[in-house]
Amino acid sequence: MLFYEDLVRKIEEEKIENIEKIEKFKLNGAKSLVGYGIAIPLILIGLFEIYSYTIYHKWYLLLIGVIFLGIGLKQFKNVWVFAEQRNGILTPVVIELLGEGRKLADEIGVELCAILGGYNVDALADELIRFGADKVYYANNELLKNYTTDGYTKIIIEAVEEFKPEIILIGATHIGRDLAPRVASNLNTGLTADCTKLEIDPEDKKLKQTRPAFGGNIMATIICPERRPQMSTVRPGVMDKAVEDANHKGEIIN
Repeated sequence: MLFYEDLVRKIEEEKIENIEKIEKFKLNGAKSLVGYGIAIPLILIGLFEIYSYTIYHKWYLLLIGVIFLGIGLKQFKNVWVFAEQRNGILTPVVIELLGEGRKLADEIGVELCAILGGYNVDALADELIRFGADKVYYANNELLKNYTTDGYTKIIIEAVEEFKPEIILIGATHIGRDLAPRVASNLNTGLTADCTKLEIDPEDKKLKQTRPAFGGNIMATIICPERRPQMSTVRPGVMDKAVEDANHKGEIIN
């Protein structure tokens, strides 16, 4: 019984104490009403100014980013074709890529170039020019006589970093399907595989890359708006071949 009475008394004391705290809080709040009436608007105005300043700078930084992105993309130009060769003979898809690459280059207003790796395949560089290449970047080294993933990836990455092509076309062969994703990954750019149609967007000159999707039930058109170069592998046999022109002049860059 004594324990129960002590418990009731303690509860009552705490209740009274809490009531006193509430009343004191109300009194202080009433006394500060005028102060709050002045301070709250000032705080809100300050927050608005800070918020507006922050938003301004966000737009400012966004504008700077857009400008620098545009400048960066403008550094890239020309259409490149990977000149895949085996035992000193160009694969047929290369001639198809030169034909399609010429259409793209003419529409953008840039040069059509080929990148060739191998050993003592100088005649292939001349052949690429006859089929429409304005420039041939030629890496002549005994280590490139036969295709290796690391060797060919290295020479293409180094050439891209130096000369900055806007578009790279690679045949969707066994070699091309091995090479293209490694190059794209190292360059931190996009790659559209197994394209069956390529065209230039007339508004912004971006490459529109069309390929079968969902088991071939639909055709998906893909763009790479923020990264360069724009890379595509193209299925053999779907593009028109370039026409050989013995009078076409070009430059070979070793």
